[in-house]
Amino acid sequence: MPGTGVPSASERGLSSFFEPGAEMHAQVTVLSEGTPGHLTGIARQQFDLDHESTQIWELGVKEVWEVAKPLDKVVHTLGWPLDNRTEGGGFLYHAAGNQVYLGFIIALNYRNPHLYPFAEFQRWKQHPRIRETIEGGERTGYGARAVNKDGLQSLP
Repeated sequence: MPGTGVPSASERGLSSFFEPGAEMHAQVTVLSEGTPGHLTGIARQQFDLDHESTQIWELGVKEVWEVAKPLDKVVHTLGWPLDNRTEGGGFLYHAAGNQVYLGFIIALNYRNPHLYPFAEFQRWKQHPRIRETIEGGERTGYGARAVNKDGLQSLP
């Protein structure tokens, strides 16, 4: 680039089609990476944002089941099979037809390095009240995702 002291694209061995990236300036920048990603981590560190808003995240595992008898209530559980230092719980929701949505959510600040959220979900499904709901049914879908927990201050 003439007069800037920066070598031109051809001097740097780049193609004549090379075009430098745009430099953008803004009063506000919104980073919406979902769970804390690389850019958000850099911004939080560079601008000392951790003291203003600490984001708390959980991992949710969910399945969709087709069951013989429709569920007639919403069920929320807390704790078991987790230990007393691990935050989490499960849910059962009725859906159209004879479908049931069930899932288990565990806060990602757990201390046990051997904790396996999917295995805890499988253990939770063995509880007699949960098992009787899905027994004889068929799992038709499943998934997992990170869930923000800390209300409005954890939203991007």
